[in-house]
Amino acid sequence: MLLLLSFFLSVIGLFFFLGDPLWFPSFYHPKIMGVVSFIFIFLLSLPRLLFRGAESPERKKAVSRLERAIAFSLLLSASGTLGLYQFYRYGFEYDKLVHFLFSFIMTFALADFVSAWYGVRPARAIFGVGVLIMVGGIIWELIEIFSQTIFGVSLVTIFDASLTRDTILDLVLDFLGIIFGWILFRRKRY
Repeated sequence: MLLLLSFFLSVIGLFFFLGDPLWFPSFYHPKIMGVVSFIFIFLLSLPRLLFRGAESPERKKAVSRLERAIAFSLLLSASGTLGLYQFYRYGFEYDKLVHFLFSFIMTFALADFVSAWYGVRPARAIFGVGVLIMVGGIIWELIEIFSQTIFGVSLVTIFDASLTRDTILDLVLDFLGIIFGWILFRRKRY
């Protein structure tokens, strides 16, 4: 499945990168989207590259579950970039869904992986992963703020929201995703 998804992303990446910008909707940035497609391929293959020595079935399953979580999270992100973010016109802020689901899925998957691969106690794994995901969310929000204030690239004003409101709401949804990931992980492990 990973090979098929990587092939699909390669074709899409080449299409965006080599295609005429006039072929695409005005809100697309085809060259950037092409490069991001290849970054996605790298991110999808990262677990297998980093964790090749999986002898036990539990470790192999943990790597596979992490790959699927990364693939689904990247699909959510790519779907927004391809246009689902425009649901804001109908009152639905797609990026809020992505913040929640990404944090939820990756908290569960990374805690599961760390616990299975490294033998870390589940309580320690979930706490460490939760902190890591929250720090990642803060870094992402700083990137958004930086892009708006320095480069004038607004990811917020399309939602008729202030940068402060958007940042706070995104971080709250990241936190809620972590909490729900923790609850699911705890139910699975205990």
